[in-house]
Amino acid sequence: MLASQSSLHASDRELSRFHFRVVLAAVAVLLALSLLGARFYYLQVVQHDYYSTRAEDNRISVVPIVPNRGGHRRSRRHRPGTQLLGLHAGNHAVECRGSGSDDRWPE
Repeated sequence: MLASQSSLHASDRELSRFHFRVVLAAVAVLLALSLLGARFYYLQVVQHDYYSTRAEDNRISVVPIVPNRGGHRRSRRHRPGTQLLGLHAGNHAVECRGSGSDDRWPE
């Protein structure tokens, strides 16, 4: 009989320890969620003007695109030793064709 009372007493102790751990975990989860909620409120309500201005500035940006000027123009296949088709210098295009070539561009 003494052994059965001891085992009941031990299970009560384990049960109370389990309840304490559950309550502690619940408090930790509630604390974490409240911190996340406070941060969400701060970002959405308090910092709204700051982030809406940043988003608008980020949406509109002017990026200049420099045109490709100069360089040699070769045939489409870009093989070594292919005929030079032209040289672009400024706004003027120079076409070079070998002697005895017909009016068509080389393939």
